[in-house]
Amino acid sequence: MRYNMKRVINRFWGWVSSQTSLWSVAFVAFFRPAYAKWYLGVAGALDLASWALAIVIKWYLGDKQVIMHSNILFGIDRIASAGAVFWLPAFGLIIIVANIILAYLLSGRKEGILPHLLLAGAVAVNLFVLMALGSIYRINYINIGK
Repeated sequence: MRYNMKRVINRFWGWVSSQTSLWSVAFVAFFRPAYAKWYLGVAGALDLASWALAIVIKWYLGDKQVIMHSNILFGIDRIASAGAVFWLPAFGLIIIVANIILAYLLSGRKEGILPHLLLAGAVAVNLFVLMALGSIYRINYINIGK
């Protein structure tokens, strides 16, 4: 049996186009409720602030070592390179994307509590990431100072 390659490619791209349009319509419908927009906006703003603070920490310290953790009893117990501060906002971004995908896949057609919990979890994780970066900035400012 002989296939016309142009016809096969056109049919394949037609199928891909129809599938992507179906997924995009469903994904837009998922973000139609106001709560999804608010959760995504707050989580995105917190993650953007985390990226900005990580850039400030990296710019402030340059190539010096960063004190990543310190406590009252044992003092400084974790030191890393200055680029290690970018792992925290990246982790926050991964959590946002993973929770959006999970909330979309598990929500179904009904308004349930699960999308709220997953999207609120993304907001909470990014809030904690921002607080952790704030404490890293403060620890390094106090110990190194200008």
